[in-house]
Amino acid sequence: TPPPSPPPMPPPNPPSLPGDTPPPSPPPMPPPNLPSPPGDDSDGPCFPSAAHVHLMNGSRVRSDSLVIGQVILAAGQDGSLQADSVSLLSRADQSSVQTFLSLYTISRSTSRL
Repeated sequence: TPPPSPPPMPPPNPPSLPGDTPPPSPPPMPPPNLPSPPGDDSDGPCFPSAAHVHLMNGSRVRSDSLVIGQVILAAGQDGSLQADSVSLLSRADQSSVQTFLSLYTISRSTSRL
């Protein structure tokens, strides 16, 4: 006689039932503490003038067009999004030239860092 068959294996993911909710997403990772570029004497990050910033009203503007007092959408130390105001200390150094990185994806979108 042949040996008995093993019991059937359960599916890796049970089928969804109406009314099931997907599992919650993991919390976002906090942003890394990035070092300042060489020769930079500020405590904050550096952005290219062509970088875009989201304002709290939902519009998107270039960082070199920001004015003191504008309220922007910024990442907090824990990675959460929050309102922040452009201050006098958020100044542009027109004489500074830094190298930035462009990422190209398979879908042909580009992210400039």
